[in-house]
Amino acid sequence: QAWGSSALLCENDKMQIPEEYPEGWSDGAMMNGVNWFPMPPYGWPAAAQAHSSKWRGGGCGHGQHTKQKHRFCATFPNVGRCRHGGSCAFAHSRDEITAPLLSAEEETYTPEALTEEFFIGRFKTLWCPIGAQHDWQACMYAHTYQDARRPPQIGYGHQLCPFWNKKDTSLAYAQRCPLGPRCPHAHGAKEQLYHPHYFRTLVCRDLQRGRCPRGDLCAFFHKQADCRKVGPDLVDYAVPLPKDNLRADWLASFLNPPRFQEAAGEDGMMDMAMAPPPFPGMGMAP
Repeated sequence: QAWGSSALLCENDKMQIPEEYPEGWSDGAMMNGVNWFPMPPYGWPAAAQAHSSKWRGGGCGHGQHTKQKHRFCATFPNVGRCRHGGSCAFAHSRDEITAPLLSAEEETYTPEALTEEFFIGRFKTLWCPIGAQHDWQACMYAHTYQDARRPPQIGYGHQLCPFWNKKDTSLAYAQRCPLGPRCPHAHGAKEQLYHPHYFRTLVCRDLQRGRCPRGDLCAFFHKQADCRKVGPDLVDYAVPLPKDNLRADWLASFLNPPRFQEAAGEDGMMDMAMAPPPFPGMGMAP
């Protein structure tokens, strides 16, 4: 489903709609008009921050061993079926994971967890730790660079990058844009759509036509009351993001995506819609 054709400006909003896809934040907080949401560093949930010191071992899917378990066993949560038992190189519980995780409620679409703060600050910002086949589009984690978002707290804006290569999925991140992670522009649709200066500022056209296929994951508002008002865009798009904005441990992990990056199609997604969900309650949003 193309996002670009499914939005209209909400009343009194003066933003321009670019051809493909129709932006603040300050000092670690996200702005929604006059309402401010205090955010942990990089928008990580508490559980992710607790694990962040262990990221230095490398990215998900690389160098797996018992002390650095970046992904769940393919049998999780039914780990009794794992033939390796306690010697398995992959995690059999959340306590064994050495990479940041979302909360269990966020992973499984618990309504109370699907907040504005979650979608803006954490949705698709962590590499997927799920070992079993599953529907990437319904997953709250990132799987490829086409699917991933840099945490907006590092300072990039909502305007799309003119250099971002979204077609060749085999390219390393630095080859997709000359400025790499320090680019002040949004890299791809998700970085724009879920940016604090863009998220739910436009009405969903699909819903107006009858039904929105994205349901709770939709970046456009479904009710006028959910239309967000945002302030002016203060990002200087002519200057790279300061190096100090990118923590070394986060950057090391971000530049080492999971191995299934290699299996992605041109849109950065793998067709696994029919695969069973790895977590109880997980599935495509209604």
